[in-house]
Amino acid sequence: MKVLELCNVSFNYGNDKNKFVLNGINLSVDAGEHIAVTGETGSGKSTLLKVICGISIITAGKIKVVESDVNCIAISAVFQNPDNCFVSAFVLEDILFGLKNIGYNRAKGIDYAIELLKEFGLYEYKDCEINSLSGGQKQKLALLNALALNPKILILDEATSMLDNESARELFDVILKHQQNRNFALINITKKYDEIINAEKVLVLQRGQIVDFNKPEALISKNRYLKNLAPFSEKLAQKLINLDCDLPAFLSIKEVVK
Repeated sequence: MKVLELCNVSFNYGNDKNKFVLNGINLSVDAGEHIAVTGETGSGKSTLLKVICGISIITAGKIKVVESDVNCIAISAVFQNPDNCFVSAFVLEDILFGLKNIGYNRAKGIDYAIELLKEFGLYEYKDCEINSLSGGQKQKLALLNALALNPKILILDEATSMLDNESARELFDVILKHQQNRNFALINITKKYDEIINAEKVLVLQRGQIVDFNKPEALISKNRYLKNLAPFSEKLAQKLINLDCDLPAFLSIKEVVK
């Protein structure tokens, strides 16, 4: 089932009608689909999130979004700056605010919030002021809040950028577990190589246009931007593959050494 469609969407800022931040974007997203959106700084990634969420009004084209219902919302988003995602001063109360809006009473909401706080490693901070949290802890809380709303589409804008690689991988595993259980669409705006190669499809933006959209294994050796993102082990593996060595597309450093 399609949950999102962008039909020839364009967007520009100000009065310059010929300078588009997004230009002719066509995209269809199904329930349960996992898409990584990447590209250089200024390519239009964050603007794409804003027009999908309705924060910025498109200049041309059409966007169709699945309808929300009583127990869920259509779109939940986590922005680059997690401070833009909070409405309350305290951790638990911030989670309860969102849960109340999708029909939870306070008692049921507290039970579910505690369950999520434990899963995200934030239980000990449940009564803390949000301003006292680290940047990484704020990102975890923002992601928790987004998932708590039971979205049909979850959009992340470099939502693990303040976490170290191991913590980011652990957190992303939690997100993917929830996606598998709930079948929501996941659109992840990221420059992290491991998040890109683990998506079902990769969308590469350049100057506001889609220049590539395919499975990661089909793009990783062809797209210049993705080639540059690859760690040394991946670049070496690709060179060996080009020399007709029998290797899989993605290898760890230890596997390359062997």
